[in-house]
Amino acid sequence: MHTSPEHFDEAQYDRRYARAVQQLTPADVIAEVDAQLAQLADPQAHPLAGVIAYYLQAGGPDTGRRPWNLEAMAAAYDALVQQALTRLIAVQLGED
Repeated sequence: MHTSPEHFDEAQYDRRYARAVQQLTPADVIAEVDAQLAQLADPQAHPLAGVIAYYLQAGGPDTGRRPWNLEAMAAAYDALVQQALTRLIAVQLGED
């Protein structure tokens, strides 16, 4: 079976990508997410802002109810984690 140079390059890239992912640690990703959050100029843009506002308006943490906006917070953090991973993998691959 013959493989074209493009296929070889793609397979080689896939192996390098997999190695780059395996070399990352949760601490690496958390640090990158923290760095992204530190660059936010507007505190209202922080993923925790809505949950914090909920508790402050409710009079503190002992409301007996969970904040209504937890899904939005989780989605915001998921997006940040994905951005962090994309950047860290690119650095590992020498693309950044």
